[in-house]
Amino acid sequence: MAPLPANNTGVLFVDYSTCGENHTAQLRFNSPGTYLDCMIILDAMWTSMVAFLYQVDIIGARVRLGNTNVSNPVTWTGDAQYGGDPGPHYATAQYVDFVGRSSGGRRVRVEFFGAIAYFDGGGDDYRFQAADFPFVVDCLTALTSDPGNAIAIDGLEPSWHQYGNGGVNAYWRNRVR
Repeated sequence: MAPLPANNTGVLFVDYSTCGENHTAQLRFNSPGTYLDCMIILDAMWTSMVAFLYQVDIIGARVRLGNTNVSNPVTWTGDAQYGGDPGPHYATAQYVDFVGRSSGGRRVRVEFFGAIAYFDGGGDDYRFQAADFPFVVDCLTALTSDPGNAIAIDGLEPSWHQYGNGGVNAYWRNRVR
């Protein structure tokens, strides 16, 4: 499958800090969606995961419209901080993500760093099933709540897997070392 241009759709970037490192969450949007709707989705997701993430401090938000190469700052409409425990530095590599695929075959992922590792009941497969973790249901509901938001790079609505993945990101693990 040939790659699509990275600027094929609009993108909301939310810069945040957790466990001593800066990260960026992103959601794609297309008409009729807007970056404001994407902010509502990310806010809902962070809010539902607050017990499973170390402290998240929002630094700011940026928007890149479709077919442009420049992102511009916008005002973040959600909370300034999620969670309470600042967490150890090594936890910046721990993540929870949600993965989907569009009907055009394009994969999409939304990833959150600073996860509290080894949630009770998560098992040893790093997978958090919707049936066992209510935050997964809340996050999937947020991702599918508004057409034109949380889309794949081809601009199509994805079908989201009914679980969240957890793990340790190799880049951030090596950077912490």
